[in-house]
Amino acid sequence: AWLLIPIKYSLSVNAKYEFFDIFNRLFFFRTDIIPILSKFYTGSVLENQFWLEQIPFVFIGILCLLFFILYFFNKTFSVKERIITFCFFIFLFLSFSLNCLFVLWNMGVEEPNGTIFRFGFIFPFFTILIAAKSFKALDKLTLPNILLTGFIFILMSVIVYLQHYSYTDYFLFSIDVLSVFVFLSLLYLAIKKPKLTALFLSVAALIHFYNLYVNTERVIASQRGCCYSKEISYFKDYSE
Repeated sequence: AWLLIPIKYSLSVNAKYEFFDIFNRLFFFRTDIIPILSKFYTGSVLENQFWLEQIPFVFIGILCLLFFILYFFNKTFSVKERIITFCFFIFLFLSFSLNCLFVLWNMGVEEPNGTIFRFGFIFPFFTILIAAKSFKALDKLTLPNILLTGFIFILMSVIVYLQHYSYTDYFLFSIDVLSVFVFLSLLYLAIKKPKLTALFLSVAALIHFYNLYVNTERVIASQRGCCYSKEISYFKDYSE
C-alpha cells in the first residue's frame, strides 16, 4: 500500500490518464522475456541494447548461471527455502519486463532519470549469492541433478538460438554450450573422484574468467565514440 498509493497519486496528477486507463497501461510487458535470457550468454552484453532496446544487464557468467540452476535440485537446501528463492527470482526477473513492477521499482515517477534499470544490480547480486551457496554444496549433487541442469541449459540455448538476434555471436555461443558440457562432465567426475577436484576448479576458473574478459571487452568496445539517448516512457502509445 505504501508503494501503490503514492504511485497511483503520481500517475493520476498527469492529467490525461484516467484511473482504469492507468492500470490498463501498467499491466503490459515492456520487454520480451527471451531477449533478457539471451543476455546470459558470453558476448551478448552491449551498451546500445541497454539504451536503445531497453534490455537490462543480467550477465553473471555461464558457470554462475549453472550453479544457480543446480541450487534448485540440491536437497541440501530445504524445499521451503528453494521455493521462496525461486519466487523472489521470478519477481526480480519479471521486474525487467512487466511494467507494473518496473513502475514500483521507480516509485511511480513518470520518466526514469538516467539509468533505465536502476534496480538492475539486485538481480545479478542475488543470483551470484545463490550460486555461491550452491557451490559450497556441490558434493551433494547426483547425476540426475546434473543431467537435468544440462537439459534446462540446452533448452534455453535452443530457444535463444532460434531467435537469431543480431547481437548474438554464435561462435561465442557455441563455446558457451561446449563449456557447459565440459564443466558438467568434470563436475560429475569430481564428485565421484575427489582427486579430480583441483582439475575441475581450474577449468571452472578458466571458463569464468574467459566469460568476464570477453564481456568486458565487448562493453568497452561498444562505448567507443558512442553516446545513446532515448526518452523512456512507462506507457505504450495507444493512439495508433
